[in-house]
Amino acid sequence: ELKNSISAIDFYKRLLKSNQEELNTDLMELNLLRCIFKAGENARLKMRMLKLEQIRLETKPSPKIKNVAAELNRIKSESEKLNETRQTLWKIMEEHATDFIQRTSESSTIISHNHTGEVRYYQIMAYNALGHYQHVWQSMEVLLENESTPDDQRRAWAGARVRVVIDIANRLFDNGKV
Repeated sequence: ELKNSISAIDFYKRLLKSNQEELNTDLMELNLLRCIFKAGENARLKMRMLKLEQIRLETKPSPKIKNVAAELNRIKSESEKLNETRQTLWKIMEEHATDFIQRTSESSTIISHNHTGEVRYYQIMAYNALGHYQHVWQSMEVLLENESTPDDQRRAWAGARVRVVIDIANRLFDNGKV
């Protein structure tokens, strides 16, 4: 599944670079961000499964596995590659989310407020994963309580706001920062 997501990401990036006027750039970038997020989640799940497999091997080695040390090295190597992939995905997500927000706020592009809320969510998640905590708080402030944001936009962002608060709280709790 991760390979399919990576292929889709490459496809959307090529489409965006082609600058074809008949393409809806906002929609392409939104789909790209969704693919990046999905790929990151797939990598996270795979890393979690590898961690559980590692713990199982360290505590109760299976008699079917002849060389436990080699298997543990394989798991470690695969986890490191997945972590590198996730970091790359977060950087791409940050870049494209920022581009999307700047482009749609500076132009008269017709894009639903729901989509800009969703993109702000992706941007916040990327900032958090990359350790840009000052940007996390600034972006959350815009999404959660900026008084200059029109009422209809704030209402449309309700779902994204809830998602951000829950995800950030979960990540902070998982990392022991609560």
